Amino acid sequence: MKKFERLLLDAARAAPTDLAPSFVIFGSAPLASVGIRPDVDDLDLFVSDETFDELVRRGYESRVKRLDPSTGESVHHVVLVPGPAPGSEPDVEVFRTFQGVDYASVARRATAHESGMRMASLPDV
Repeated sequence: MKKFERLLLDAARAAPTDLAPSFVIFGSAPLASVGIRPDVDDLDLFVSDETFDELVRRGYESRVKRLDPSTGESVHHVVLVPGPAPGSEPDVEVFRTFQGVDYASVARRATAHESGMRMASLPDV
């Protein structure tokens, strides 16, 4: 089993079932799902502001990740599935923003996935 497949199973188990349909599988995972990329290092999920806030309200850990130390650019994310070791990067992260795209547009073009979540279209990633 590829890491991509394992992380999707982990994410499906960790995601609240009432919120899972609003999760869009994003980042490198759609590329791995069709063989453009051999596998993933982690799994990125894209959600609306409302879903993100609900995850935080339900007690999922939220963090700020520094993207570029030289500019101080950072992004807020929720840890859905922690990494394998204490202090390691999360295996599954949930974001409310991705550079250059908005959730509503991505979600409209996403397709249903057997995990209960939705898969972003290739042009969006």
